[in-house]
Amino acid sequence: MKKLILSAIAVSAVFATEIMPYTSFINYSKDTSKDYANVFGVYLSQYKSPYKIELDGEYMRLKYKNSPDYKQSDLTLIINYFQGSNYKYRVGIHNIFASNPETVVNYQPPSMRNPSGTTTTTTKYVNSYDYVLFGGVTYYQYLKFDADLNIYYSNYENLNVVQVSPSYGYSFGNYYSTIGSFYLKGTLNYINLSNSDAAPKDNYFNVDLKLENYKGPWVTTLNASLGKTAYKVAKDGFVVYNLGEEYKNSYSVSVGKKLKNNDYVSGSVEYSTFEETPGYEASSTTFLINYMHNF
Repeated sequence: MKKLILSAIAVSAVFATEIMPYTSFINYSKDTSKDYANVFGVYLSQYKSPYKIELDGEYMRLKYKNSPDYKQSDLTLIINYFQGSNYKYRVGIHNIFASNPETVVNYQPPSMRNPSGTTTTTTKYVNSYDYVLFGGVTYYQYLKFDADLNIYYSNYENLNVVQVSPSYGYSFGNYYSTIGSFYLKGTLNYINLSNSDAAPKDNYFNVDLKLENYKGPWVTTLNASLGKTAYKVAKDGFVVYNLGEEYKNSYSVSVGKKLKNNDYVSGSVEYSTFEETPGYEASSTTFLINYMHNF
């Protein structure tokens, strides 16, 4: 399942502690067995030079049209180490705890009281655990540019996935001008799957683009993910697509506002297309609201 996260993580890195609860609603349409999903989570971080610890916990319940619910909990831990004023190193783990529904058929043979016998069905949940390990390095010049390289290793029951994601971003414009300042970032994702039966292809190339605008208390972000993917890890390890759908393009817009007393609130909408069944296109629309407080 696509895991959702916080559009405001990068808004402030100078505060010692950050806490951000968030909630999301996903509506599915077209050719898919999914109906809708509800997501609830909280993000926490603690900074004490030269380390920053990030923790994100999330619960998701996915409603299907004609079958029992799918349930998933995610727990992500990331440790960042800042070296001097130009380098950042990070390691992390994204844990996925899933509860998959299975239908159990029980048959009661014929008896004197019930000559025809009885068949009943019950739902049994089978628990599973998957994880993603990752690490990365960033070289940056504050308010100028940054260059990243992140490597992800995803471990599933019958599948291993390796993803390499280099990126480059730079800042331009004048924050005090009429249109404010901007940040543009591009990321190339190469994804290799160990099992050719897990998705239509063994290898995927995908590009992520992000454009942010800062003007006064407002932060506006446009995101686009271009090119097919499967089992992709995104948002620096906080987002995982772990149900095996082949995603195509996705687009999102987020608007946030800095409030008084070190608070920040934002909302976003994302539209994605994917194939749950080969040859049949499905789509999802995601609505996300989050609130951040800095100490």
